[in-house]
Amino acid sequence: MSFTTNINTVKSEGLTALASTAILERIREDLADGGKKAGKKRQEAVEAIGELIQAGPFMAPFTVALMADTLQVCGDKIRPVATKATEVMDTIAENLTSNGVKACIPHLAAAMNTGENKAGTVVAALQFINELLKKSSLQVLAELVTLVPLLADLMNDTSGDVEDEARELIKEMTTLIANTDVEPLLPTLVKAMIEPETETCEAVHKLAGTTFAQVLDAPTYAMVLPVLVRGFNEPQQNVKRMCAVVVDNMVKLALEPVDASPFIPACLPTLEKLCETVSDPEARGMCERARDALIRLKAKCEDPTSKKLADVSIVKPLVIEACGGKVEEFFGVSADYVA
Repeated sequence: MSFTTNINTVKSEGLTALASTAILERIREDLADGGKKAGKKRQEAVEAIGELIQAGPFMAPFTVALMADTLQVCGDKIRPVATKATEVMDTIAENLTSNGVKACIPHLAAAMNTGENKAGTVVAALQFINELLKKSSLQVLAELVTLVPLLADLMNDTSGDVEDEARELIKEMTTLIANTDVEPLLPTLVKAMIEPETETCEAVHKLAGTTFAQVLDAPTYAMVLPVLVRGFNEPQQNVKRMCAVVVDNMVKLALEPVDASPFIPACLPTLEKLCETVSDPEARGMCERARDALIRLKAKCEDPTSKKLADVSIVKPLVIEACGGKVEEFFGVSADYVA
């Protein structure tokens, strides 16, 4: 059954027609039909998304909500279907405003999981992020704490296409890091992510030998963290000591405590264990010092008066309140998007 009539209704009547025609539910159902004979159905569904985008800006929350389904079809075994889905992802990126970037991140992060997605899906997600970097760099930088660890895992993927896209994307991200203390280290950090077995120790050594004078923001912490996590797992106790030195030095310079907060779940459990198991007194003492620094950072982050990360669960009720206290269930996706 063609989507044309419903698409024309949405274009002429606007937002309320999305509910009355149930077109979004049909699109999602057709995209999820993975049968060999359903290729045409999936292609028509992604084409319908491309058409709906042209209906107007009011479609943005709904096309973003369909991103997970569209990204899955980017890995379709039928080449024309995958190609059309990739084209629609490009259209979504072209029409997305900076305000919509945060709403995309959960879908993109899920699509970057190579254990659950085909290479075409992962590549499409990486290309989408690269497009966002060109037009909404500040908003993407704010999400590096989520994206960089995922990219680090993809830089040696079994798929050459995924590997190439991930390496290219991380290099693009480093050009936007504005910290004169860290900028000279970025090529070393990227190399350590690409070749962790041979380059991690050298990267940790350079980090430990750096005097950090400037305040540090969240994107800078995000670039350093994967190397530190790897370094703490190196067998040499001296490398563990140097990682602890870096943690102790860096958390003191956070622009806001919340900027360094990713260090807490990523490093604190490891440091607590190392404080009990490292035999070298100097290395153990440095681990204890870094552990205590993170405990103090955690207390600052939990202080009710400290700055917090934006949380949809907190912001969404405020959005609904501003809309008069009630939003129909179907349009809850718009409230999620705005939040």
